[in-house]
Amino acid sequence: NPMSLVEREVNLSCLRSILADCDKGAGAVALVGGALASGKSTLLHEFSRCEEIANAFLLRASAAQEEQDYQLGVFQQIFDSIKFLPESMEDPGYSSCDLPTAPVARGGGSGELQVSVFHDVWMLLRRYSENIPVVIMVDDVQYSDSESFRFLHYISRRVASARIMLILSEGISLNPAYAKFRAGITRQACCREIWLGPLSQPGVAALLNTLLAADAAHELAAGYFEITGGNPLLMQALLADRRAAGGDYR
Repeated sequence: NPMSLVEREVNLSCLRSILADCDKGAGAVALVGGALASGKSTLLHEFSRCEEIANAFLLRASAAQEEQDYQLGVFQQIFDSIKFLPESMEDPGYSSCDLPTAPVARGGGSGELQVSVFHDVWMLLRRYSENIPVVIMVDDVQYSDSESFRFLHYISRRVASARIMLILSEGISLNPAYAKFRAGITRQACCREIWLGPLSQPGVAALLNTLLAADAAHELAAGYFEITGGNPLLMQALLADRRAAGGDYR
């Protein structure tokens, strides 16, 4: 995707730097924000493909607005990913098979029971992180359910002392539960906020230069920037229309 990293190289470099520090024992939380369709999910995807991730264990989850009432839904995705830890990494004294599953399957339970499960998951992740960095990635975190917010907050308060990186992409949300969660996350000293702004006019020009003949790219750059304001989603729409009309793509 030629659009994926236009003016996002610095953001990707920042994430890679955070992971490098994590590998040295300084865990962190990375909160990736930006306007609608600013490329947050794409940035996470590109980060998941970088060479440093090949030397880490990646746990992925994605929240969805229509699933917010399903308690522990995001936690369940992370929990399920743990089952795919390579057997060679397993500590014979503390295997993923030892994790309690019933509270997760019920999607609820008492607060004390959930904290016990959160603790067990945390201890397992921490033990694995002694051998290899662990990256927990959650896309569209603002749509998480309230109990998953509790789990992510639980993790965020502990990552600084482990080789664990928690990376969250967020969109605009008026949900009070998310506002409370976000306030708690950003108060952590290990939290880094990464903001994806719109493309600049030179960024729009650089994108067009990767797709169109040089003359066409130069001619269209100012107009495309004025129409879209540098919004990547609108840029994609304009380029798709041009392609459909038989525009002069390289």
